[in-house]
Formats: sequence, structure tokens, C-alpha cells
Amino acid sequence: MTYVFKKQFGRTDSSTNFEGDTLIVEYVMSSVSNELKIVEMTRVGEDEFGNVCDNFHRFNWMSKQGQLELMDDLERDFMDRACKTGIHSPMSDKEESYLVGKMEVAYGL
Repeated sequence: MTYVFKKQFGRTDSSTNFEGDTLIVEYVMSSVSNELKIVEMTRVGEDEFGNVCDNFHRFNWMSKQGQLELMDDLERDFMDRACKTGIHSPMSDKEESYLVGKMEVAYGL
């Protein structure tokens, strides 16, 4: 199951003029590495011709600091969803059981 995280670029989030643009990140918890992995990223904002549209975006196009901040945001978003502390769509019982099982295996419970 994938999750969607949205973030609005601030003044210092990009080396180019993306301030105010929205970054939409689809991510997943890997069953192999037990880490969050980005599936796809889209930047909603003006392209080079001034048209507002969805623009393909890559993680490696971001600065190292931007990458660290995004991964921190994704980890917080995932924990909010798993622990039900954030404002997200409700998790199904099946999804909850799956995530609890993954956490128990990861921590040897």
C-alpha cells in the first residue's frame, strides 16, 4: 500500500524558483529493507513556459539538506498514520493488522 504526502515549497526548499509550488510524494514501506521508499514525485507549479501543471520530479534533483528534510517529513507522516496521531483518512482494520505485524517482526515481539 502506498501513501501520499503533500508539501508546499518554501523560500529555501529549492535552488530554483519553486516557492509556493506543491510537492506530491507517493511513498511506501519496503517489505525488503523495512525503510520508506519514494515511488513517485510530482511538483505542481509553473513549468518553464509559465503554464501551471504537474511536473515530474526526482529525489536526486534535491539538495542533500532537502533530501534529509523530505525523508524526515515522510517518516513523521508515516508514524502519524501508523499511530493514528495525525489527521489522515482512517486506516482499515486489515491495514492496521498488517502494520502491527510488520512492527512486531521488526522489533522481535
